[in-house]
Amino acid sequence: MNSRNINAAYLGNMDSMVAFSPGMTTQERTDIQNILLYAQLFASQQYDFLEQWSSWMHYYRNRLEKLGLRSAGKVTQDSLLLTSIEDLEQATFGVMGEPDSSQLVSLVRRSFDALGVYQKAEAFFQGDFNQKRLTGFQIVPCEKTCSNEIRLLLCSLHLNTDSHSSGDGRLIFYFKGGSYVFAPAAYEAHRESVVRYLSGKALATIRSARI
Repeated sequence: MNSRNINAAYLGNMDSMVAFSPGMTTQERTDIQNILLYAQLFASQQYDFLEQWSSWMHYYRNRLEKLGLRSAGKVTQDSLLLTSIEDLEQATFGVMGEPDSSQLVSLVRRSFDALGVYQKAEAFFQGDFNQKRLTGFQIVPCEKTCSNEIRLLLCSLHLNTDSHSSGDGRLIFYFKGGSYVFAPAAYEAHRESVVRYLSGKALATIRSARI
């Protein structure tokens, strides 16, 4: 998998990306992209992603589950202290009830590269202390298992400076999210209204990518 280009898409006007493992159909990718973007825009109508992250995530996840994503696990560790860029490269997500998947881990790393997460962290460690909150990211890798189940790993990330650190400084890597299973039959009843909603939104942009 490491040598292949992966289907992905940038969602909306924030640092948000969905990435798909090989084997998913065009319809499956389209449905998932639309669900994620719909939930993203819905949450952003109420709260700011950077300034009101916890409330934003509550609305976002609530909308995902109403549109056919079944929660299968939750993040069990929500922060990580970084003292170097190598710490970020080794970062993993502890998700309750989610079996280890090297494919999903690979998709997370590819998405990090595509969204510039590593570059922003590296700039900090090279002396850029200008922003208390560096940035936030939304990453959703998706895979189809051998049993044809479609799994998603929601990774919502914030990189903050550690205001209490001394010396060269440290970053605090906060994350929220969990694992989901996409149920096409449950989404079927919502597809038309989701497409109609997105067609009327100026920020409903989906840009295809290969990562």
